[in-house]
Amino acid sequence: MELKSGENKLSGKRGYFRVDDVLPLIAKKVTYDPSCRKSRVFSGYNIEITDTEVPDETINLGLWKMLVEINNKLEMILERLQLESEGFTKAENKQVNISESGIKFIMNEKAETGDVLEIKILLSSSPSLGILTYGNVVRANSIGDGKYEVALHFSDMNDEVREKIIQHILKRQRGIMRK
Repeated sequence: MELKSGENKLSGKRGYFRVDDVLPLIAKKVTYDPSCRKSRVFSGYNIEITDTEVPDETINLGLWKMLVEINNKLEMILERLQLESEGFTKAENKQVNISESGIKFIMNEKAETGDVLEIKILLSSSPSLGILTYGNVVRANSIGDGKYEVALHFSDMNDEVREKIIQHILKRQRGIMRK
């Protein structure tokens, strides 16, 4: 893994930290329609019962712990079903270089500068976190065998999605620095 820091934005160069990673990713070309392009976070269902203390003395402690355990398992199932229904579980692992402003990866579909791609990324977190966002192709190079190295600039991204990507990048950078 390689850690890259951004350069000064005022000088016209990249202004964000970038990190190499392997992430489940789906990319597909879409037509340009800004009204339909809304970035989103799919974080599953977070019905949290973190306190395992019995709410009052009339409830059996063993029963309460069992109910909390059942609730946690149901949360995991619901999270998985939501990610599956949105297509995130079909994503294949891809080597990426990601920053809060864009992503570079290899895809099997021809892409050209100016194309708009819908990107679904499954970030490694607990609970699993799916990101749906869009990007404009700023560079696409054929690397042979029908594969293309594509660099995107994220577009139409809301603050929640950007924050989740930043958190992921910082977490990966900390992991790299520890090694």
